[in-house]
Amino acid sequence: MAKLTLTKDEMIQNMYLRAEELILKCLVLNRRGLVQADFSASPHVQAMCFRVFPANTVWGGKYEIPAPLAHLDIKLDFYEFMDMAAQHNSYSDAMDEMETLGMYLDLLIAKGKRIDVELKMEAAQ
Repeated sequence: MAKLTLTKDEMIQNMYLRAEELILKCLVLNRRGLVQADFSASPHVQAMCFRVFPANTVWGGKYEIPAPLAHLDIKLDFYEFMDMAAQHNSYSDAMDEMETLGMYLDLLIAKGKRIDVELKMEAAQ
């Protein structure tokens, strides 16, 4: 039986679709105030970053920023030097990483419980 092989364009399209799903899940979590789900895009290099922080994270000021609950940097394209086999391996790895993050975000949504941590004061400078 022949193995179904995706083209480079199909793999890129699938990665972008998965990233869009992650963005929507982040927005749901933020709207519900369960965590601070942060995402950023770097379109000039076809990359995205997703970070999930406790809901009570304070940005700037007198508190340390806690470690993220989840973090994923992902490239949504392939390097020019990659042959088709390397592209398929990279695609598989990227989709697995995004699937793992998606399942974690789904779990946070399903539990519906706000995640807070004890904030630490920044050291005097």
